[in-house]
Amino acid sequence: DLTVELFGDAHYTPILVGPVSEQRRYHSDGELATIRGASTAQATMVASGASSVAIDDIAREAKTPLWFAVYADDASAARAQAERALGAGCKVLCIAAAAGKLDWRAVDQIRKGASAPIVIKGIATVDEANRAAAQGARGIVVSSLTALPSVVDAVGARVTVLADTNFRRGSDVLKALALGARGVLIARPVTWALAGYGADGVRALLELLQSDLARHMGALGAENLTALNRSFLRIHRR
Repeated sequence: DLTVELFGDAHYTPILVGPVSEQRRYHSDGELATIRGASTAQATMVASGASSVAIDDIAREAKTPLWFAVYADDASAARAQAERALGAGCKVLCIAAAAGKLDWRAVDQIRKGASAPIVIKGIATVDEANRAAAQGARGIVVSSLTALPSVVDAVGARVTVLADTNFRRGSDVLKALALGARGVLIARPVTWALAGYGADGVRALLELLQSDLARHMGALGAENLTALNRSFLRIHRR
């Protein structure tokens, strides 16, 4: 059983499609192919504020909860984007770091007035996680697997913790879940699948990851995600 509840919505799987900008660089259908493939695989997609397809068109193709990511570099433009996305039916607003660094003033300006749960993406330290929680975020996306356990310990009781760092296999996903993440965002492998095979490639990739995660959970005797914990992991340090 891979199901998980995130921000009031039931998700078939904890594997989400992360935001990637301008996907028509990789396939002529761009984000439309990605959302079709994700929907067929029953996976949620996080659409980018720099998409090559309008969010209204992406939302019309979505058969699963759709999230939207904006970038904290131009707060006024991001707020306008967010309002349009939420009006199109997006369920969660993800505020991402611009140029690798979070502008907390912009984050606060974008967050104010938003009618959807706010998730802050690009968290790398416990201090950043605590600040996100203090500023009213409902969730965070941690971009450092080594920082994930300490972040979960610090804020896991207050916010939903997700992760998005270099996942390539179901076993990678399982490690993050066992460390306390509630879900993971996959971006680059989805882009490769999109470039090669369009919507069918996205679907096939996500279903492979889901099956791989389920197979490893079965090998551990974990019948659902709540059964996963750090005792399943052995961490080797140099």
